[in-house]
Amino acid sequence: MQKRLIPFYAITLATVLSLVGCAVNSVTGKIELSLISPQQEIAMGEIQYQPSRQSQGGDYYLDPQLQAYVQTVGDWLATVSDRPDLPYEFVVLKNSVPNACALPGGKIAINRGLLSYLHDES
Repeated sequence: MQKRLIPFYAITLATVLSLVGCAVNSVTGKIELSLISPQQEIAMGEIQYQPSRQSQGGDYYLDPQLQAYVQTVGDWLATVSDRPDLPYEFVVLKNSVPNACALPGGKIAINRGLLSYLHDES
């Protein structure tokens, strides 16, 4: 009798946990398991954004027009994204390595090294 109860409890616990953590995926429209809330996602991005930027050489301040351009393009992309409600933030970093990163909650950084390879917005 004891051995039969363990699977029952495991199934019950799994069912309850899956119902508690479900959310609608904004891309697919399907209900999926979500382990963190949107508020937690935004907080995670906020915590890691500054250290991440510093580890890549810091913000690129020498060309404010470039930063404004990236922000403008980023703002436009955010409005047509599946999650336009996030507090998006876009920044150009000093690093000459072609790379970019996106953190949870809409925090996005692009290295100036990647920008040197781009010829237009597309």
